Amino acid sequence: MRERKLNQLSQSFTAQIKSNWQAIFFPGIMLYAISLIHFFYSHPSPRITNPGVLKNIDLLSFILAIGLAVVIFNLKRKYFSPKFSRQVVEASLKQAPDLSVEELITKVFKTLHIKLRLVWMLGAFIILEGIIFYWSTYISGNMHIYFVIGGFSLLINYPRKEMFQDIPWYVLQAHKDYQPPAE
Repeated sequence: MRERKLNQLSQSFTAQIKSNWQAIFFPGIMLYAISLIHFFYSHPSPRITNPGVLKNIDLLSFILAIGLAVVIFNLKRKYFSPKFSRQVVEASLKQAPDLSVEELITKVFKTLHIKLRLVWMLGAFIILEGIIFYWSTYISGNMHIYFVIGGFSLLINYPRKEMFQDIPWYVLQAHKDYQPPAE
């Protein structure tokens, strides 16, 4: 019985946050599509012809995109671990020792939702960076590369049920292990 309830909590959380993912993913797709249509139908000549300036802008955008990808990777690694769930449970139980497992799971999921939204926004920003580069220079190469990187980041972080199915068990174990200090 408890297993089914924990799985239902995980599934309902996943269903709730899918619309947030879509609200971040689809604008990036639309902006990329508009830029792509502009590129194919207008064949604009490059705005920046100075190779030194173009190289600096290109390098700066590349460093920013790689930095964002590394941050996304580290955030994802940090927040989807048993250690993170345990920390949230322990902090919550220190504040309110009488919380139930379901309330703790809900709290962990709310925290994860905020963190996951950050990951999605960073992925969308990589796409946006490529679009800004295109509209600044009318050179489309980086736009496509950054769209693939940002789009891939958003797609692999799509809120699937499998991403969250272990979290209730992490919380359940942390709840069992945590013993509030005797006063």
